[in-house]
Amino acid sequence: MTDIETNNNGNNSPDSQKGAKKWFKNLLSQYFVSVVLGVFIALVVWSFVARPFIVHGASMYPTFNSSPNLLLGGDYIIIDLLKYKFQEPKRGDIIVFDTKGINSDKINKKLIKRIVALPHETILFNESGISIKKASGEVFTLTENYLQSETSTSYKEEEIYLNKDEFFVLGDNRNNSYDSRYWGYLSKENIIGYVRLKLYPFKKAGLNPGKTEYEQ
Repeated sequence: MTDIETNNNGNNSPDSQKGAKKWFKNLLSQYFVSVVLGVFIALVVWSFVARPFIVHGASMYPTFNSSPNLLLGGDYIIIDLLKYKFQEPKRGDIIVFDTKGINSDKINKKLIKRIVALPHETILFNESGISIKKASGEVFTLTENYLQSETSTSYKEEEIYLNKDEFFVLGDNRNNSYDSRYWGYLSKENIIGYVRLKLYPFKKAGLNPGKTEYEQ
């Protein structure tokens, strides 16, 4: 009897089965390496480059918002962790910082505020607003165009001097912010990073949200 070949393209020989197993193992290895590499890169970025945060609370309104009507419960922002490795924080910068050592009720919590006074400056509170006395002796009134029109800018008269690596931070929602007026200066070592990007809500997304220039 003569055998008849059916011209079946399938190849079920032992060699082909070994080849399929080898191909599958290689695929799994490549997938595993990709996952491990992706996790490693994500950890490096998280630790040294950038970090996401969701804003909760109203202390930085209207620059940043927190609302149950928002999908995430608040604005979604990205913090630049590298900026202050190469340059000093500036007046007007919006930062996220750790409260460790500031107030026992807020240990390990993260807050978001705006820097208004720098090291070796004196911040002057009075009924007409806030003035800054620079290290050079120059004095100027802080023009805060990011505040809501109904925000009270009248303060009890007080002078606060900042030493090296000390910053004075305030919330944009001045009537509802727990900030340096209550717990004093912020040490540079507490600063986590600069608010580089707002990603959500999408219609308000953009780089350097809340950036301002002061008239001096």
